[in-house]
Amino acid sequence: MKKILGVITLCLGLLWTTGAFAVEGLTQSLRCYGTGAVCVLTLSWTAASNGTFTSRAITASYVTTLENHFMYLIETDPGTAPTAAYDIVLNNARGLDILGGAGMNKSATVTERVFPMVNGGNGFPPVAGETLTLGISGNSTDTATGVIKLWFTK
Repeated sequence: MKKILGVITLCLGLLWTTGAFAVEGLTQSLRCYGTGAVCVLTLSWTAASNGTFTSRAITASYVTTLENHFMYLIETDPGTAPTAAYDIVLNNARGLDILGGAGMNKSATVTERVFPMVNGGNGFPPVAGETLTLGISGNSTDTATGVIKLWFTK
């Protein structure tokens, strides 16, 4: 009996460490090129087991690095298919979506590239060194994943 329990415990431990029990989360990275005039913020997300995603702040040092940059491109890759037409926002400290609605109704199967919006048209919102928070809604797929790349320039 002890051997059976030991084997079960070992198997559960292996499943846990290999990610079989995916946990909601966000991994962030920032890479700047040349003199730092062009930077890419990569946000890799995983939804919870019920499909929800709790809003997460962008790493403060990344926001500081991006101060005085302008966002010029948004790329979304759905990864493990989230619900079709899921929504992405990147809110500033005042609750304004600096994507300008360009993160709405994203594809569950196709990588998309769009320009950010300002006042209903294509624009280049500045990063003013303030808190930025990623939100994802409209997904109901368990442990869905995706990658968002935000391109910035000075």
